[in-house]
Amino acid sequence: MNNILPNFLIVGAAKSGTTSIFNYLNQHQEIYIPERKECRFLSGMSGKTKGPGADFVNDVIPSLEEYEKLFAPGKGIKARGDVSVEYLYYYKKTIENINKYLDPNTKIIIFLRNPIDRAYSNYMHHIRISTENLSFEEALAQESERKANNWSYAFRYFEVGLYYEQVQAYL
Repeated sequence: MNNILPNFLIVGAAKSGTTSIFNYLNQHQEIYIPERKECRFLSGMSGKTKGPGADFVNDVIPSLEEYEKLFAPGKGIKARGDVSVEYLYYYKKTIENINKYLDPNTKIIIFLRNPIDRAYSNYMHHIRISTENLSFEEALAQESERKANNWSYAFRYFEVGLYYEQVQAYL
């Protein structure tokens, strides 16, 4: 195993405080986290989703070599982390890749939030950045169709909050 790669992952649900923790951890001199949040390398995401905001979600680190470049060696670094919320939703491929690429002692930190509050916060985020034009109720009703049309998982307001299988797999 490559000792430059992360020894901890934050795989929490979107809209559960991961950006704040990313910013706090980046201030610690003994913790290294790439400047880029959401590396998505371990998720196995295709980078081919459609729908509003797809360019952002499709920005996936494509190879181990590219992933390694994000983690610079450094004196006094005691912990290296990757903060990617996609690792919770895409847990099957992520866990497979954790086992393939990372040390077995890699720590997994899961951030969760009340699923209803998380869903509505996610929806409001899309409203703020103008990638959602439906009411919350209409967007929930369109979730299956959006999924069938390969829209980003970020528009699965309800489904993303179904944490049981995700967390159970990590345990």
